[in-house]
Amino acid sequence: MLEQMRELRLRLRGDIDLATRDDIAGYLDTVIKFSGDDVVVDCGAVDFMDSSGITVLVDARNRLDAQGRRLRIVGLTTKTRRAIDILGLGAFLGVE
Repeated sequence: MLEQMRELRLRLRGDIDLATRDDIAGYLDTVIKFSGDDVVVDCGAVDFMDSSGITVLVDARNRLDAQGRRLRIVGLTTKTRRAIDILGLGAFLGVE
């Protein structure tokens, strides 16, 4: 039997940092509450990500995991992926 996996894609751009974390957390909160799909965060247009941005993604991943859903992060540039790699969170966050 073939099961179709559904994903909702959220495209982010600019900086993911202390100044934007609450907005991004709100977007993710809405997606998690009102969609039963797995979530793909496309970071292809993200210029910078600090630890507060990473924390938002970790929180979203934990909430999705508790519901049996997945988080995937795609499109990270070398620059934005570096912080996640330094923290050893790539596999945990579903970075592709």
